[in-house]
Amino acid sequence: MVRPLRIEWPGALYHITDRGNERKPIFRDDTDRDRMIKYLAEAVDRFHLRIHAVCLMPNHYHAEIETPRGNLSKTMQWLKTAYTVYFNRRHQRSGHLFQGRYKAAIVEKESHLMALTRYIHLNPVRAGLVVRPEDYGWSSYLEYIRVHQRWKWLETEWTLEQFGGINSKGRFRYRQFVEEGIEQELRDPLSKSIKGVILGGDQFIEWVQERFLNYRDDPPSVSASKLIGKIAITELIRNVSEVIDVPEHIIRDKGKHGNEARELAIFLAHKHSGETNVMIGKEFGEITGPTMTYLLCKIRNRLRQDRTFAKYVMWVEENLISKG
Repeated sequence: MVRPLRIEWPGALYHITDRGNERKPIFRDDTDRDRMIKYLAEAVDRFHLRIHAVCLMPNHYHAEIETPRGNLSKTMQWLKTAYTVYFNRRHQRSGHLFQGRYKAAIVEKESHLMALTRYIHLNPVRAGLVVRPEDYGWSSYLEYIRVHQRWKWLETEWTLEQFGGINSKGRFRYRQFVEEGIEQELRDPLSKSIKGVILGGDQFIEWVQERFLNYRDDPPSVSASKLIGKIAITELIRNVSEVIDVPEHIIRDKGKHGNEARELAIFLAHKHSGETNVMIGKEFGEITGPTMTYLLCKIRNRLRQDRTFAKYVMWVEENLISKG
């Protein structure tokens, strides 16, 4: 299964979910939860974020994060690393804390942010942790319905403005909106998203797809070659594995027909490594020089005819550029 490239631009809004490895708890007590809240507050200052809602559940958390500087990847890398180091040190453990990549759905603010904040604030109720959302102290709901905020860094203004403003009327109407959801069997708003990646109206979805997801008729080959420069074959294989979500040993193994991740890595190695066909062949199971020539010809034909394969090339190259 292909792991979609992170889509970022200044002002983008995301619904973030991050779960514990093997669904194990990532918060064992209030000390852990308090530390995560402090890291979120620090992230707001460090990365100039706007966080509209957050809820810390026992083995995962939800957050609505807006990125005026288009820096979600850097934000999440710092947040996950900081909290994992803290958690492992405090609980005398090692290894991964979170289950792979975090999920980040791009959200159209005007059409879906209100519904998503309600969904987040009702998480503890749906999970049976509390009867009323205000009884749960580790979500941002109390920041919306009370005048005095605990979390000064939280962005409540935009959502409350939709209900009448940052005043008693706006807070009361927002509370009504959330409580209506308790009586209803609310579906996850993200169930309406495109493959869990984009949530919004038709025009918004079309804009994101056209700008970030559609294959460009001018393949990134020319500009990408200049931006990427020469890269070791092992690094290219590692990046293909990361983007396409296929183990590196499968990419290297010889004799696996229909292995598009392997063909992708061979093509990119020929294009970006600066190595000869013979040297490239050695990295992919001792492919001979003549066979490499035939295989590259076959891959180029596929690149011209297979739009999805061409898109994978673009994703890997953009991933390499972003790391450069």
